[in-house]
Amino acid sequence: MVAVVPAQSAFGDFINASQGGGMAQAFSLAWLAEGLANVVLPPVASGLYAAVGWQTMMLALGGALCAACAAAVLAFPLRGVWRTRRESCVTV
Repeated sequence: MVAVVPAQSAFGDFINASQGGGMAQAFSLAWLAEGLANVVLPPVASGLYAAVGWQTMMLALGGALCAACAAAVLAFPLRGVWRTRRESCVTV
């Protein structure tokens, strides 16, 4: 819980800066992702550990987490570009 509170505060600031207005949706998605991770990742990590060992498991899960975070961070600027292009095409 100690690590979750500062992360949620920073997440809220990030959502507010995006001018989206979807604060409740953003937090519910964050809690959904946390719940899914708590349910799905222990069996996946145990299976990887049993199959390939701890080093490969840590590298695989760490790489997947880094890729997911990079995709999430890049999605917001691209969304803004797509939104401004769509608005500029719609105005007549």
